[in-house]
Amino acid sequence: MKKVLKEERGSTLLVIVGVLMIAIFLSFIFFDMFTTFANKRVSQTSADAGAIAAANQIRDAYEEELTDEILSRFDDLADDIGDELDDRLEELLDARDEDEEEDEEEIDEDDLLDEIYDDWEIPDSILERLKDPTAEIDVVDAILYFFEGDHGDVTAIMCRGVQQRWGSIEEAATYFAEKNGAVNEGPDDVIVRFPYNNEMRVQVYAKRNPSYVTVSSEDLSNNDLYAQAAANVESIPGFQFVVGRCQ
Repeated sequence: MKKVLKEERGSTLLVIVGVLMIAIFLSFIFFDMFTTFANKRVSQTSADAGAIAAANQIRDAYEEELTDEILSRFDDLADDIGDELDDRLEELLDARDEDEEEDEEEIDEDDLLDEIYDDWEIPDSILERLKDPTAEIDVVDAILYFFEGDHGDVTAIMCRGVQQRWGSIEEAATYFAEKNGAVNEGPDDVIVRFPYNNEMRVQVYAKRNPSYVTVSSEDLSNNDLYAQAAANVESIPGFQFVVGRCQ
């Protein structure tokens, strides 16, 4: 009888130990499953953060380049107006010299300038900036006047600014992706693409290296988790992005 009891206790103990071992193993498996989903979420968050940072940097880059170009056009316009004013003054003076009987009234340059503004159909917002260099530039009016609404030319200027500042754009995307859990150990760990999908959007790929309990990361042929995110780049009201001009 004692022998039977001992055998039953031993068998029960083995069953309990076996159940515990299975439970522990299953807990490791569930833990690794949770780790996979958590790492995927972190990887997605890092890609989202990188895309938002890149979109902000791209907006700043194209705004700076476009503003510089518009200011250059303002300078050219001011020079052209000055040349036109000189020509009209010269014509008036020549006409006065030819007509000796005409009273020599003082020529009002402001009136001549107003005539030029009307003849050239310069918008009020452009005139305001010409007269006051501290006035805010109306970008929409500037595009219509200086570029005759050619969004292709404007796109080329904007993309030129993005290309010239691409290093800082990638740096910002990588920084915020890393800050949110991505790894940056190689050239393809964080990838930035602009334009994306033929639109004024930026795409960011981010990588993360998860670790597991049930298996060594070194035993896995590919242990990388990738996530991608795309963000719209803030644009100018009414502007149409011409992807073919973004080289």
